[in-house]
Amino acid sequence: MSIDHTSLAEEHAPGASTDGAATSIPARRGRPPLDPRTAPGACSPVWHVRAPLRLDVAARDRAAQEGWDLSTLVREAVAAYLRAPSEPEST
Repeated sequence: MSIDHTSLAEEHAPGASTDGAATSIPARRGRPPLDPRTAPGACSPVWHVRAPLRLDVAARDRAAQEGWDLSTLVREAVAAYLRAPSEPEST
């Protein structure tokens, strides 16, 4: 099966100019930044963290009960950790 992509070039959004002139609105790709103060073009890093199964199940269950998603829970937990004063380890 072959798809004719040339017809797609002729499609326009409702209300869009049809004179062929390019618009000056820059396109942003990907997900929106988590922090609205993020500079244009910057990204929000993605963390891949391994966890024991029991911790994962407990965190997901509690987050769901409280109406949170796991990503928000982890971000808030790390933010709370960073707000707490650091205590030096005793040797």
